[in-house]
Amino acid sequence: MSTKKIETAINSHNCCFICRRKRSDRIKLRTINKNSIIHAFKMKRIIIDENARCCRNHLDNNGCIKEELYGQIQSINKNVSYV
Repeated sequence: MSTKKIETAINSHNCCFICRRKRSDRIKLRTINKNSIIHAFKMKRIIIDENARCCRNHLDNNGCIKEELYGQIQSINKNVSYV
């Protein structure tokens, strides 16, 4: 069995995983389009949980993360074991 470090977006229902702004009456957080989750993994090697939330202004009209913001995703390194 091998272990590899992989970047995982910080996941919370109460704050944005891009800018870490907290949810409030004024700031509404949204889930992202599944295509953004796939794109983040394929192109940026970052895992984003399907329930992760971000600010509405970080998304385009299709609910996908704006391309220029992928580099700003707040992430942590996790050890993943695989065979």
